[in-house]
Amino acid sequence: MKERAFVIGDVHGMADMLKQLLKEWDREHEQLIFVGDLVDRGPKIKETLQIAIDLQNHHDAKIIRGNHEAMLLEFLTDAEKYWPRYQRNSGITTLSELTGDTPEALSSLSLDDLVAYVKERQPWLESWIQSLPYYIEYGDWVIVHAGVDLAIDDWKASEPTRFYWIRDEFHQAANNTGKKFLFGHTPLPYLNGDFSNLTIWQQQDKVGIDAGAVYGGDLVGLHIHRDGRIFGESRVNGKGNFVDND
Repeated sequence: MKERAFVIGDVHGMADMLKQLLKEWDREHEQLIFVGDLVDRGPKIKETLQIAIDLQNHHDAKIIRGNHEAMLLEFLTDAEKYWPRYQRNSGITTLSELTGDTPEALSSLSLDDLVAYVKERQPWLESWIQSLPYYIEYGDWVIVHAGVDLAIDDWKASEPTRFYWIRDEFHQAANNTGKKFLFGHTPLPYLNGDFSNLTIWQQQDKVGIDAGAVYGGDLVGLHIHRDGRIFGESRVNGKGNFVDND
């Protein structure tokens, strides 16, 4: 991978913001990395996936598995068990986008028929999500969706769901790993303890970048070097305006 990277926070179907933010990516010198949660909640999920997968196929972009990709995979593999949770987390919005049918039409199908229909319309989807890594080691950095279990001797041995679901236990734990962790998942206002504060969160070599784009916040891209440095920040605010924070 390149010596520098551009790491993008949780997109959640905000394709227009993503397209604007990508203008700040130096394609020649920066590895592009998404921290996950491309799907659910936002208005243009299918387009967001198309953009990200095109970048993955043609520009070697890396996409990490977020909890929303994980919930979609759970639905596809064990819908009876996991549909209630995915439904609570805006899953029907994603399924509607992926199939081209209204949520009402999809809701009229039995659960088995719904799964079969989604797989018929998007046969690549299940294997693609299964291919997404839980984290990426990038020089001194670990880029992960939610975090890792810092209470165990080897963070790499974290239970898989911890990589995309963990919150306070990671944020508050001492980091003695020698690595810097760059993550999304938990919105910055929560991390900052101030619901108007979208500033990048940094504590104990842990850096949070989810600025809540789908909730009217910002979509953030962080420019980093393999040696652990942060050398720039780009963001598009909820009104679709670019904010220069270099």
